[in-house]
Amino acid sequence: MEIKDQWPFLFETDMMLQHFEELMGFNLQVILQRSLEEKASVIYDFMKQEHPSKKKVRESLLEIDTAMALDESKIPQMAGVYLLLLAYFGEPEDMMIRSYDETATVEDVVSDSKIPSTPFIAVFGEVFEAKRCGLVVDEVMVNQSINGITEGMMMLFASYFVLNIMYPNEVAATLEFIQRCFVDINPNRGNKRAKTKGKQHTVNPKVLSLANCLKDHASQWVL
Repeated sequence: MEIKDQWPFLFETDMMLQHFEELMGFNLQVILQRSLEEKASVIYDFMKQEHPSKKKVRESLLEIDTAMALDESKIPQMAGVYLLLLAYFGEPEDMMIRSYDETATVEDVVSDSKIPSTPFIAVFGEVFEAKRCGLVVDEVMVNQSINGITEGMMMLFASYFVLNIMYPNEVAATLEFIQRCFVDINPNRGNKRAKTKGKQHTVNPKVLSLANCLKDHASQWVL
């Protein structure tokens, strides 16, 4: 990956977040943490009450509940909300989050013939327990020292803006939901979705629909 050779420090966590702030004008870590604290429980409750029959949603809820019981806190809700969004939108989890054995090496990850070329987080161990994660971009492990899935997802999101990558169609709804509902990037025109045939909407209809459902579920919710 040429950019990693030219800018080796860009992918360090502090540098990536600093560059994001220079580009976008705000601190991603502060905004995202605050949004997760305020909104993760709303999404969790909505999924549990309104969509427990969806197989993937139900499985994600069970993972979150198990992790919360072991952790004796609601912290896993904030990490688990990403799994719930992927499940709700019917998008493939392994396009954003891929789990590997705790002992797996960087070579094990990048030699996997099934990995996507778009950014994803490699989780070493169980999703909610892993202390080590890596950011993979264009089939290159650009950062292997990420502390857990919450920090990993923050780095994943930042990479799309810092590297000017369009959202892949397979996980476009989840990424746009994070952008609009967690990070509050709501341009009046344009979007980061890859071009497709047919009418182009400024806001992904799936994202708008879920945001409206959440507003009905919890009146304080805003897009």
